Amino acid sequence: MTVATNAGNKFFISTTATPPATYDATGYAALTYAEVGEITDLGTLSAEYNITEHNPIGDRNLQKLKGTRDNGSQDLTLGFDSVDAGQIAMQAANDSDSNYHFKIELKSGDTIYYSGLVTKFDLVFGAADDVVGAETSVAINKQRVYDAA
Repeated sequence: MTVATNAGNKFFISTTATPPATYDATGYAALTYAEVGEITDLGTLSAEYNITEHNPIGDRNLQKLKGTRDNGSQDLTLGFDSVDAGQIAMQAANDSDSNYHFKIELKSGDTIYYSGLVTKFDLVFGAADDVVGAETSVAINKQRVYDAA
């Protein structure tokens, strides 16, 4: 695998909250998506396990076990565009209690899919020479699916 910059990567949101038939690359690929435009930072994708501790008195060593996984969230930064179909879909998803479905197309041709809740869509104003921006977050509810090109 070769490392690459983020330039050319794209982020998409499903146009409806209808779930895929299957939560794999085939199911996700069958959905209809809108590209979210003007993204300046795609943020971080991470998954972290809770640690369960067991402290048996007989051997004096704390044992740590992997518990449930938190699929994390993705925070995106973008230039606000009131007519961008993807940004409009993100705002609609923010007002919904339903999971939406997301796709990240890497310029390598690889694709990452996941499902989650849009938990914020904030406008960011800043100083006179700043671009009016937006910050949006997705709380990820399904394990990510990586589809190599």
